[in-house]
Amino acid sequence: LIVAIAASVKLFGAASEVQDRTSQFMGKTLPELNDLQQIKQSLDAITEAAKNSDNLMPLIINAAKNYATMGEIVDAMKVVFGEWEENAVI
Repeated sequence: LIVAIAASVKLFGAASEVQDRTSQFMGKTLPELNDLQQIKQSLDAITEAAKNSDNLMPLIINAAKNYATMGEIVDAMKVVFGEWEENAVI
């Protein structure tokens, strides 16, 4: 019965031109899309601003526009703020 139901379900298929554009884009890595030096400068600016208690939001937006990943941005802040750990209470 399950096999019969699964066989009757139509799967989504993207148009071929969408698949072509996606595969062309996915063939590139993010560093190829933007300069790695800009990303590093953006992340360093976040770390320095966090040390000085400056406003981080404009710097985070700039880093994202330079294609820094969320993990890279968070890691730049972890240098100063550390990582929160919950205290287990039993």
